Amino acid sequence: KQWYQRRVRGVYFSLLFSVTVFPVSLSKMKAVVFLSSARTGSSITGEGSIGDPIGQYIANQLKEEGHEVSVWDPKVMKFPMLEQPLYMVEDQSQFPEWMLEANTELKAADCFVVICSEYNASIPPALTNMLDYFSPGVYRHKPVGIITYSVTETGGRRVQSPLKTLLSELGMIVQPTVVSASKAKDIFNKEGECMSEHISSKIKSLVKETVWYSEA
Repeated sequence: KQWYQRRVRGVYFSLLFSVTVFPVSLSKMKAVVFLSSARTGSSITGEGSIGDPIGQYIANQLKEEGHEVSVWDPKVMKFPMLEQPLYMVEDQSQFPEWMLEANTELKAADCFVVICSEYNASIPPALTNMLDYFSPGVYRHKPVGIITYSVTETGGRRVQSPLKTLLSELGMIVQPTVVSASKAKDIFNKEGECMSEHISSKIKSLVKETVWYSEA
């Protein structure tokens, strides 16, 4: 009941004010930033995944606010193709220790940010595979901010609808603010810096909003 009232209250104030000013967080939150692409090597879009510098930028924004951040990268965390979710196996000793530690980290997290690319107007399989390993209980009632991106003008907007459905089904509270980064390769450099004041401003608002919901 409390989380529902909190969500209704948050939506009410978001509608009441065209520009919501979120107070500076006084609490140290634990945030997990999910990257979505497992792309490595060179391609027509450049070296590696465009989402990597975006993830670095988001992590830096959260750290500057004094929060603890963990970035989950499917290129680093090598989740095998899902056969059985972690929570559906009685003997969990068959899972690697790093995966059990990841489960503990999700339980302790206060909020999430998902940085999602668009694969054929859908969610990258690496992201879905990673999220599905864990029980909806570790995500439930926790706020999640969404940032989508692409190398084109679409900014990953076509993936937003299926992504919101997935995250909501897992129990997360999707934030009203969603950021779309069009031509992301031109906006974020390899050092994790944002070259667009407009996108930078929207991301800062998203970060503050997500943290605010986790404290509400």
